[in-house]
Amino acid sequence: MFKRRASLALLLVLTALVLGASAAFAQDVFYIYPFGGTYTPTADEEIHIQWFWLAQTKGLVRVFLNHSSESYALTDSNGIEWSMSPQEAEENWGPVTTVTNPEDFIICPKPTYSFVGWEATLPELDPGTYTLVLTQVFN
Repeated sequence: MFKRRASLALLLVLTALVLGASAAFAQDVFYIYPFGGTYTPTADEEIHIQWFWLAQTKGLVRVFLNHSSESYALTDSNGIEWSMSPQEAEENWGPVTTVTNPEDFIICPKPTYSFVGWEATLPELDPGTYTLVLTQVFN
């Protein structure tokens, strides 16, 4: 049952982030999300990586935080241009927050949900096409 809830939570987060990404692109900030893909920011855009984890309770969010390890690598045709170790990623997570009226954000079967997230600004990179690789281990 935990696997279904965790999968549902991740799917809902990904959907919400993709829907919200179009508003972010209108600014001079280029958002990259760790669920993969290829990105081509322009020279005048600041690159940010955002990541969230969503679940129906704070306890389920804490289970994710306590039992996952993630590293990130942004690559281009020359190799790795930026990376974040599991230790650095762990330090980025903010506090677990509970939100009411989730219909303002996503469709959720409960009147509240809990989430945790972080955002990192990348150093200035040359214009080009980048691929973000997320390595995630659940233990």
